[in-house]
Amino acid sequence: MVRRSVQNLILGCCGLILWLGSEAALANVEVIGTPVASATIRQWGNRFTSDTKIAVSYVEALEEVATSELFVGVYDLALVEHPLTADRLRARGLVQFPLLCVPVVVVVNLPGIPANALRLNARVLAAMYTGEILSWNDPGIAELNPSLSLPAIPVVPIAQSDGSAVTLNFTRYLASGSDSWRQKPGLGSGLIWPLGGKGEKDAETAAKRLMAQEGSLGFQPWVNKTRFDLSTVRLQNGRGEFITPTSGHFAGTFKTFLAKSNGDFSAPVNVDGADAWPILAVVYGQMKQIPEDVPDAQETVQMLTQILQAHVPPTDGLVSVGYEDVAQALSQVQSEKRFGPPQRKKVGP
Repeated sequence: MVRRSVQNLILGCCGLILWLGSEAALANVEVIGTPVASATIRQWGNRFTSDTKIAVSYVEALEEVATSELFVGVYDLALVEHPLTADRLRARGLVQFPLLCVPVVVVVNLPGIPANALRLNARVLAAMYTGEILSWNDPGIAELNPSLSLPAIPVVPIAQSDGSAVTLNFTRYLASGSDSWRQKPGLGSGLIWPLGGKGEKDAETAAKRLMAQEGSLGFQPWVNKTRFDLSTVRLQNGRGEFITPTSGHFAGTFKTFLAKSNGDFSAPVNVDGADAWPILAVVYGQMKQIPEDVPDAQETVQMLTQILQAHVPPTDGLVSVGYEDVAQALSQVQSEKRFGPPQRKKVGP
Protein backbone atom coordinates (compact mmCIF):
# COMPACT_ATOMS: atom_id res chain seq x y z
CA MET A 1 0.00 0.00 0.00
CA VAL A 2 2.82 2.37 0.97
CA ARG A 3 4.68 1.47 -2.23
CA ARG A 4 1.58 2.20 -4.33
CA SER A 5 1.09 5.56 -2.54
CA VAL A 6 4.69 6.50 -3.27
CA GLN A 7 4.23 5.52 -6.92
CA ASN A 8 1.08 7.62 -7.13
CA LEU A 9 2.87 10.56 -5.56
CA ILE A 10 5.74 10.27 -8.06
CA LEU A 11 3.32 10.00 -10.97
CA GLY A 12 1.39 12.96 -9.66
CA CYS A 13 4.53 15.09 -9.41
CA CYS A 14 5.60 14.06 -12.91
CA GLY A 15 2.13 14.94 -14.17
CA LEU A 16 2.35 18.36 -12.52
CA ILE A 17 5.76 18.98 -14.11
CA LEU A 18 4.45 17.92 -17.52
CA TRP A 19 1.36 20.10 -17.10
CA LEU A 20 3.41 23.13 -16.15
CA GLY A 21 5.79 22.48 -19.03
CA SER A 22 2.97 22.12 -21.53
CA GLU A 23 1.38 25.35 -20.33
CA ALA A 24 4.65 27.20 -20.94
CA ALA A 25 5.10 25.57 -24.31
CA LEU A 26 1.54 26.24 -25.42
CA ALA A 27 1.38 29.81 -24.17
CA ASN A 28 1.01 31.77 -27.41
CA VAL A 29 -1.15 34.08 -29.47
CA GLU A 30 -3.27 32.22 -32.02
CA VAL A 31 -4.95 34.36 -34.69
CA ILE A 32 -7.37 33.37 -37.45
CA GLY A 33 -8.96 35.39 -40.22
CA THR A 34 -8.88 37.18 -43.54
CA PRO A 35 -5.95 36.60 -45.91
CA VAL A 36 -5.59 40.35 -46.47
CA ALA A 37 -4.17 40.70 -42.94
CA SER A 38 -1.94 37.63 -42.87
CA ALA A 39 1.33 39.29 -43.89
CA THR A 40 0.86 42.11 -41.39
CA ILE A 41 -0.03 39.86 -38.45
CA ARG A 42 2.91 37.59 -39.23
CA GLN A 43 5.23 40.60 -39.31
CA TRP A 44 3.77 41.94 -36.08
CA GLY A 45 4.00 38.47 -34.56
CA ASN A 46 7.69 38.15 -35.45
CA ARG A 47 8.39 41.50 -33.80
CA PHE A 48 6.41 40.53 -30.68
CA THR A 49 8.07 37.10 -30.47
CA SER A 50 11.50 38.69 -30.78
CA ASP A 51 10.71 41.03 -27.88
CA THR A 52 8.89 38.58 -25.60
CA LYS A 53 9.62 35.00 -26.76
CA ILE A 54 5.84 34.49 -27.02
CA ALA A 55 4.90 32.63 -30.21
CA VAL A 56 2.28 34.05 -32.61
CA SER A 57 0.52 32.07 -35.33
CA TYR A 58 -1.91 33.07 -38.10
CA VAL A 59 -4.36 30.83 -39.96
CA GLU A 60 -6.30 32.14 -42.97
CA ALA A 61 -10.00 31.30 -42.93
CA LEU A 62 -13.44 32.41 -44.10
CA GLU A 63 -15.11 34.98 -41.88
CA GLU A 64 -17.81 32.65 -40.53
CA VAL A 65 -15.17 30.08 -39.65
CA ALA A 66 -12.93 32.66 -37.99
CA THR A 67 -15.67 34.02 -35.72
CA SER A 68 -16.98 30.54 -34.89
CA GLU A 69 -13.53 29.21 -34.00
CA LEU A 70 -12.97 32.24 -31.79
CA PHE A 71 -16.35 31.74 -30.11
CA VAL A 72 -15.65 28.13 -29.17
CA GLY A 73 -12.24 29.09 -27.77
CA VAL A 74 -9.90 27.58 -30.38
CA TYR A 75 -8.30 30.94 -31.25
CA ASP A 76 -7.53 34.09 -29.29
CA LEU A 77 -8.15 36.72 -31.98
CA ALA A 78 -10.21 36.72 -35.18
CA LEU A 79 -9.72 39.23 -38.01
CA VAL A 80 -12.71 39.85 -40.29
CA GLU A 81 -13.66 42.28 -43.05
CA HIS A 82 -17.37 42.51 -42.21
CA PRO A 83 -18.27 43.59 -38.66
CA LEU A 84 -20.91 41.87 -36.54
CA THR A 85 -23.84 43.94 -35.31
CA ALA A 86 -23.95 44.98 -31.67
CA ASP A 87 -26.72 42.43 -30.95
CA ARG A 88 -24.71 39.55 -32.42
CA LEU A 89 -21.62 40.63 -30.52
CA ARG A 90 -23.55 40.64 -27.25
CA ALA A 91 -25.09 37.25 -28.01
CA ARG A 92 -21.66 35.72 -28.59
CA GLY A 93 -19.87 37.61 -25.82
CA LEU A 94 -17.40 39.21 -28.23
CA VAL A 95 -15.49 42.49 -28.26
CA GLN A 96 -14.94 44.04 -31.71
CA PHE A 97 -12.66 46.86 -32.81
CA PRO A 98 -11.20 48.32 -36.05
CA LEU A 99 -7.60 47.32 -36.56
CA LEU A 100 -6.45 47.83 -40.17
CA CYS A 101 -7.48 49.90 -43.17
CA VAL A 102 -7.35 48.50 -46.72
CA PRO A 103 -7.23 51.31 -49.34
CA VAL A 104 -9.30 50.55 -52.46
CA VAL A 105 -8.11 51.98 -55.79
CA VAL A 106 -9.35 52.03 -59.38
CA VAL A 107 -6.85 50.77 -61.95
CA VAL A 108 -6.75 50.83 -65.76
CA ASN A 109 -4.79 49.39 -68.66
CA LEU A 110 -4.92 52.37 -70.98
CA PRO A 111 -2.09 52.90 -73.52
CA GLY A 112 -0.68 56.41 -73.67
CA ILE A 113 -2.24 57.58 -70.39
CA PRO A 114 0.20 58.00 -67.47
CA ALA A 115 -0.65 56.77 -63.99
CA ASN A 116 -2.90 59.16 -62.03
CA ALA A 117 -3.49 61.38 -65.07
CA LEU A 118 -7.01 60.04 -65.65
CA ARG A 119 -9.88 61.35 -63.52
CA LEU A 120 -13.02 59.31 -62.83
CA ASN A 121 -16.02 59.61 -60.54
CA ALA A 122 -18.74 57.32 -59.20
CA ARG A 123 -21.31 58.31 -61.84
CA VAL A 124 -19.03 57.60 -64.80
CA LEU A 125 -17.65 54.39 -63.27
CA ALA A 126 -21.18 53.08 -62.72
CA ALA A 127 -22.01 53.81 -66.36
CA MET A 128 -18.85 51.98 -67.48
CA TYR A 129 -19.77 48.91 -65.42
CA THR A 130 -23.35 48.84 -66.72
CA GLY A 131 -22.37 49.27 -70.37
CA GLU A 132 -23.82 52.77 -70.77
CA ILE A 133 -20.27 53.93 -71.57
CA LEU A 134 -18.58 51.56 -74.03
CA SER A 135 -15.52 53.46 -75.31
CA TRP A 136 -12.70 55.27 -73.56
CA ASN A 137 -13.23 58.39 -75.68
CA ASP A 138 -16.88 58.64 -74.60
CA PRO A 139 -17.99 62.25 -73.93
CA GLY A 140 -18.76 61.34 -70.30
CA ILE A 141 -15.12 60.44 -69.66
CA ALA A 142 -13.77 63.24 -71.85
CA GLU A 143 -15.73 65.82 -69.86
CA LEU A 144 -13.76 64.86 -66.74
CA ASN A 145 -10.46 64.82 -68.65
CA PRO A 146 -10.39 67.75 -71.10
CA SER A 147 -6.57 67.79 -71.25
CA LEU A 148 -6.16 64.10 -72.17
CA SER A 149 -6.25 62.49 -75.59
CA LEU A 150 -8.33 59.43 -74.81
CA PRO A 151 -7.98 56.36 -77.06
CA ALA A 152 -10.96 55.12 -79.07
CA ILE A 153 -10.80 51.58 -77.67
CA PRO A 154 -13.52 49.57 -75.90
CA VAL A 155 -13.95 49.78 -72.13
CA VAL A 156 -13.48 46.32 -70.60
CA PRO A 157 -14.79 46.41 -67.01
CA ILE A 158 -13.30 43.71 -64.80
CA ALA A 159 -14.85 42.83 -61.46
CA GLN A 160 -14.71 40.14 -58.81
CA SER A 161 -17.33 38.59 -56.55
CA ASP A 162 -15.05 37.47 -53.76
CA GLY A 163 -16.99 38.34 -50.62
CA SER A 164 -14.46 41.02 -49.66
CA ALA A 165 -15.03 44.43 -48.13
CA VAL A 166 -12.98 45.83 -51.05
CA THR A 167 -15.71 44.71 -53.47
CA LEU A 168 -18.55 45.74 -51.17
CA ASN A 169 -17.25 49.26 -50.64
CA PHE A 170 -16.49 49.73 -54.33
CA THR A 171 -20.19 49.06 -55.02
CA ARG A 172 -21.06 51.52 -52.25
CA TYR A 173 -18.98 54.12 -54.06
CA LEU A 174 -20.75 53.43 -57.37
CA ALA A 175 -24.12 53.76 -55.66
CA SER A 176 -23.11 57.12 -54.18
CA GLY A 177 -23.05 58.60 -57.69
CA SER A 178 -25.71 56.52 -59.44
CA ASP A 179 -29.29 55.96 -58.29
CA SER A 180 -29.76 53.33 -60.98
CA TRP A 181 -26.76 51.38 -59.64
CA ARG A 182 -28.16 51.57 -56.10
CA GLN A 183 -31.46 50.12 -57.30
CA LYS A 184 -29.86 47.48 -59.49
CA PRO A 185 -27.34 45.77 -59.27
CA GLY A 186 -27.10 47.33 -55.77
CA LEU A 187 -24.58 46.88 -52.98
CA GLY A 188 -22.72 43.67 -52.25
CA SER A 189 -19.52 41.68 -52.33
CA GLY A 190 -20.95 38.79 -54.35
CA LEU A 191 -22.87 40.57 -57.08
CA ILE A 192 -23.87 39.40 -60.53
CA TRP A 193 -22.15 42.16 -62.53
CA PRO A 194 -24.07 43.59 -65.51
CA LEU A 195 -21.28 42.91 -68.02
CA GLY A 196 -19.23 40.24 -66.30
CA GLY A 197 -21.59 37.91 -64.48
CA LYS A 198 -19.96 36.75 -61.26
CA GLY A 199 -16.65 38.29 -62.28
CA GLU A 200 -13.27 36.88 -61.29
CA LYS A 201 -12.83 34.66 -58.25
CA ASP A 202 -10.52 37.10 -56.44
CA ALA A 203 -8.61 40.37 -56.78
CA GLU A 204 -5.38 38.66 -57.83
CA THR A 205 -7.05 36.91 -60.76
CA ALA A 206 -8.76 40.17 -61.75
CA ALA A 207 -5.42 42.02 -61.61
CA LYS A 208 -3.73 39.49 -63.89
CA ARG A 209 -6.55 39.72 -66.41
CA LEU A 210 -6.37 43.52 -66.32
CA MET A 211 -2.64 43.46 -67.03
CA ALA A 212 -3.21 41.30 -70.09
CA GLN A 213 -6.05 43.24 -71.72
CA GLU A 214 -5.81 46.78 -73.09
CA GLY A 215 -8.77 49.02 -72.32
CA SER A 216 -9.58 47.18 -69.10
CA LEU A 217 -10.79 48.81 -65.91
CA GLY A 218 -10.90 47.39 -62.41
CA PHE A 219 -10.81 47.96 -58.66
CA GLN A 220 -8.12 46.55 -56.39
CA PRO A 221 -6.73 46.68 -52.85
CA TRP A 222 -3.77 49.07 -52.82
CA VAL A 223 -1.29 46.24 -52.20
CA ASN A 224 -1.92 44.88 -55.70
CA LYS A 225 -1.02 48.21 -57.29
CA THR A 226 2.62 47.65 -56.39
CA ARG A 227 2.55 43.89 -56.62
CA PHE A 228 1.35 43.91 -60.25
CA ASP A 229 2.61 47.37 -61.26
CA LEU A 230 -0.93 48.59 -62.01
CA SER A 231 -1.81 52.08 -63.22
CA THR A 232 -4.11 53.97 -60.86
CA VAL A 233 -6.47 56.90 -61.48
CA ARG A 234 -7.60 59.91 -59.49
CA LEU A 235 -11.06 59.54 -57.96
CA GLN A 236 -13.59 62.18 -57.04
CA ASN A 237 -14.48 62.23 -53.35
CA GLY A 238 -17.61 63.39 -51.56
CA ARG A 239 -16.47 67.02 -51.65
CA GLY A 240 -16.09 66.88 -55.44
CA GLU A 241 -12.28 66.91 -55.34
CA PHE A 242 -10.21 64.54 -57.49
CA ILE A 243 -7.70 62.83 -55.21
CA THR A 244 -4.47 61.05 -56.11
CA PRO A 245 -4.03 57.71 -54.29
CA THR A 246 -1.14 58.09 -51.82
CA SER A 247 -0.29 56.58 -48.46
CA GLY A 248 -0.68 60.02 -46.87
CA HIS A 249 -4.23 60.42 -48.19
CA PHE A 250 -5.14 56.90 -47.03
CA ALA A 251 -3.79 57.41 -43.51
CA GLY A 252 -5.37 60.83 -43.12
CA THR A 253 -8.75 59.60 -44.33
CA PHE A 254 -8.69 56.58 -42.02
CA LYS A 255 -7.82 58.78 -39.05
CA THR A 256 -10.69 61.13 -39.89
CA PHE A 257 -13.06 58.19 -40.32
CA LEU A 258 -12.18 56.72 -36.93
CA ALA A 259 -12.71 60.08 -35.26
CA LYS A 260 -16.14 60.63 -36.85
CA SER A 261 -17.52 57.10 -36.94
CA ASN A 262 -19.29 57.14 -33.53
CA GLY A 263 -18.73 53.41 -33.17
CA ASP A 264 -20.01 52.48 -36.66
CA PHE A 265 -16.97 51.47 -38.68
CA SER A 266 -18.79 49.60 -41.44
CA ALA A 267 -18.77 51.99 -44.41
CA PRO A 268 -15.70 54.20 -44.92
CA VAL A 269 -16.86 55.52 -48.30
CA ASN A 270 -16.83 59.25 -49.14
CA VAL A 271 -15.51 60.21 -45.70
CA ASP A 272 -15.91 63.95 -45.41
CA GLY A 273 -12.77 65.98 -46.08
CA ALA A 274 -11.24 67.97 -48.93
CA ASP A 275 -8.28 65.57 -49.21
CA ALA A 276 -10.15 62.40 -48.25
CA TRP A 277 -9.64 59.28 -50.34
CA PRO A 278 -13.16 58.07 -51.26
CA ILE A 279 -12.94 54.26 -50.81
CA LEU A 280 -11.48 52.36 -47.89
CA ALA A 281 -12.19 48.97 -46.33
CA VAL A 282 -11.63 48.02 -42.69
CA VAL A 283 -10.34 44.84 -41.05
CA TYR A 284 -11.80 44.27 -37.57
CA GLY A 285 -10.40 42.39 -34.61
CA GLN A 286 -12.67 40.23 -32.47
CA MET A 287 -11.92 38.75 -29.04
CA LYS A 288 -13.97 36.98 -26.39
CA GLN A 289 -14.88 39.25 -23.50
CA ILE A 290 -14.64 36.30 -21.12
CA PRO A 291 -11.90 34.10 -22.64
CA GLU A 292 -11.48 30.40 -21.84
CA ASP A 293 -7.70 30.76 -21.94
CA VAL A 294 -6.95 33.88 -19.93
CA PRO A 295 -3.12 33.78 -20.27
CA ASP A 296 -3.35 33.61 -24.07
CA ALA A 297 -5.93 36.40 -24.11
CA GLN A 298 -3.65 38.53 -21.95
CA GLU A 299 -0.76 37.89 -24.34
CA THR A 300 -2.96 38.82 -27.31
CA VAL A 301 -3.87 42.14 -25.70
CA GLN A 302 -0.20 42.62 -24.81
CA MET A 303 0.84 42.04 -28.44
CA LEU A 304 -1.68 44.51 -29.86
CA THR A 305 -0.82 47.08 -27.19
CA GLN A 306 2.95 46.85 -27.74
CA ILE A 307 2.74 46.85 -31.53
CA LEU A 308 0.32 49.76 -31.77
CA GLN A 309 2.07 51.84 -29.11
CA ALA A 310 5.39 51.29 -30.92
CA HIS A 311 3.74 52.34 -34.22
CA VAL A 312 5.04 49.24 -36.02
CA PRO A 313 3.83 49.79 -39.61
CA PRO A 314 1.68 47.13 -41.27
CA THR A 315 2.74 45.50 -44.53
CA ASP A 316 1.09 45.46 -47.96
CA GLY A 317 0.12 49.12 -47.99
CA LEU A 318 -2.34 48.72 -45.11
CA VAL A 319 -2.90 51.40 -42.48
CA SER A 320 -3.24 50.54 -38.78
CA VAL A 321 -5.26 52.20 -36.06
CA GLY A 322 -3.61 54.05 -33.21
CA TYR A 323 -3.56 52.39 -29.79
CA GLU A 324 -5.91 55.09 -28.49
CA ASP A 325 -8.51 53.94 -31.02
CA VAL A 326 -8.75 50.44 -29.52
CA ALA A 327 -7.63 50.84 -25.90
CA GLN A 328 -11.19 50.94 -24.56
CA ALA A 329 -12.22 47.82 -26.47
CA LEU A 330 -9.14 45.88 -25.37
CA SER A 331 -9.80 46.83 -21.74
CA GLN A 332 -13.12 44.95 -21.96
CA VAL A 333 -11.32 41.60 -22.35
CA GLN A 334 -11.30 40.18 -18.84
CA SER A 335 -7.89 39.38 -17.41
CA GLU A 336 -9.04 36.73 -14.94
CA LYS A 337 -11.19 33.63 -15.27
CA ARG A 338 -14.85 34.29 -14.49
CA PHE A 339 -18.11 32.53 -15.12
CA GLY A 340 -21.21 34.44 -16.14
CA PRO A 341 -21.47 38.12 -16.97
CA PRO A 342 -18.95 40.67 -15.72
CA GLN A 343 -19.59 41.79 -12.14
CA ARG A 344 -20.52 45.42 -11.60
CA LYS A 345 -18.66 47.35 -8.91
CA LYS A 346 -20.77 48.91 -6.19
CA VAL A 347 -20.81 52.67 -6.09
CA GLY A 348 -20.68 54.30 -2.70
CA PRO A 349 -20.79 52.60 0.72
